[in-house]
Amino acid sequence: MHSKSFESDSEVGTRVQHILYGSSCIAQLKEWYGDGTVRPSMRDAIFVLGSYAPPVLGQPEDLAGFLSAAADLKLNWTACAFGRNERACLLAAIAAGGDARIGFENNIETPEGEMLQDNAASVAALVRAAQDAGHSLKEG
Repeated sequence: MHSKSFESDSEVGTRVQHILYGSSCIAQLKEWYGDGTVRPSMRDAIFVLGSYAPPVLGQPEDLAGFLSAAADLKLNWTACAFGRNERACLLAAIAAGGDARIGFENNIETPEGEMLQDNAASVAALVRAAQDAGHSLKEG
């Protein structure tokens, strides 16, 4: 068996996404860019609004802290959010120029607290809300 060295992650079709839970994570990522622990080309990140345990509902206004702390990093960022405010948080992310990650791993309720039928219903509701707000879908 022999192995091959790869110059970059893109040669093997992988991408690293940094999961950032708050300003301390962003500070750590800045430090790692500075000392070479993380390659400068690895600019994909997800901002996590709220938390699973302890349960903290994500709030749309939480996004501002992430954007401020990461302003100089030039990240390709996505947001996800815990709890029934997920849709509002993701709409805020889309409006701010980010991407949205939605799914039952973070939320199973409508904004009113009713149980969503399934993940597809959650995605469809976000798509409708984004379109109603004047956003268009991005393939990919």
